[in-house]
Amino acid sequence: MATKWKSSFAIIVTCTVLFIAGLGGILLLSGNGYYYAQKDYFHTDEFEYEVLDKYTRDLSVYEISNLTLEDAKEAIVVSDEEIEEHRYRYGDLEEQISNIEYQYEDIIQEAMRGDEQLADAYTAERDEKIDDITKNFESDDYIKAKIINEKEQILGTYYDNIEKKRTDFERNKDNFSYYFTDRATGEVYTNLAKENASLDQINANNMLFETDYTIFDTNNVNYEFIPDDVWYPIIHESDRNLEGKIGVPKDLSASSQLMITYNNYKIEKILFWSGVGLSLIALFLSLFIFKRAKKSRESIKQWRELYNKLPVDIRILLAGFTGIFTLYMVDVFIDDVRYG
Repeated sequence: MATKWKSSFAIIVTCTVLFIAGLGGILLLSGNGYYYAQKDYFHTDEFEYEVLDKYTRDLSVYEISNLTLEDAKEAIVVSDEEIEEHRYRYGDLEEQISNIEYQYEDIIQEAMRGDEQLADAYTAERDEKIDDITKNFESDDYIKAKIINEKEQILGTYYDNIEKKRTDFERNKDNFSYYFTDRATGEVYTNLAKENASLDQINANNMLFETDYTIFDTNNVNYEFIPDDVWYPIIHESDRNLEGKIGVPKDLSASSQLMITYNNYKIEKILFWSGVGLSLIALFLSLFIFKRAKKSRESIKQWRELYNKLPVDIRILLAGFTGIFTLYMVDVFIDDVRYG
């Protein structure tokens, strides 16, 4: 009897383990199947949006765009709406003066009790702000000059930031070969050998990956650093569109991060589909064993009766623990596939 019980228990455990492994394979397939179903890394969304598009944005900024900081400052536009918004941002003239007087009232009175010079300094500071607000309501040009100064500072910060990131582009700019032509002027932008450069050089024989590509915005900008209401009027007059090809050369160094990722994808893809295949086999095997093992099913019924006698909250905890453990093991496997 003990031997039969141990045998049934072993079969139950085996079926459970195989079933969980199979379930993990299904979850793995649903979560990462599309990523590993591509021909190679260069056909994944990750490459297209996080590598290729980023490269062309940086290419536009560092190699193609001819918009200098001084040109951008010269092209700054201030609308009547911006002037009105700046003028009434904190209320009308009377409200703004009252707010300023209220802000300084207590600190001026406190200073006058012990330090007359400090009180005079606060008074002068208050009067200067009131004078500034008053001028806002007297002259559009006065406000316009302040708005232009604000936008110039934003532009200066942006250009400083892109210069700080230039080294990243320089380090990776040879990961691609490109050939683009300005649609309007015919001007060519390429990193191929200038003396015999041609669009035909970017082809399947020379490239691991190649594609037609259009750069619609040669003045690409990171809007984390600069608001579009500052940038758009500037680029509207200076933007150009380019069309051509871009590719990954076959002779790209194996030590480059792009090639490391490309080669890792090949290995990950094999491991992923092997894992999914084994998981599905485990799932079908668990169902097959369970179907053939009549005694084990009878044992499961006995266990089910005991399980049904447990309080509902205990059953929920057990189900939750099993689900969490399964998802954890799947996540561990995914991380092993993706990151080694």
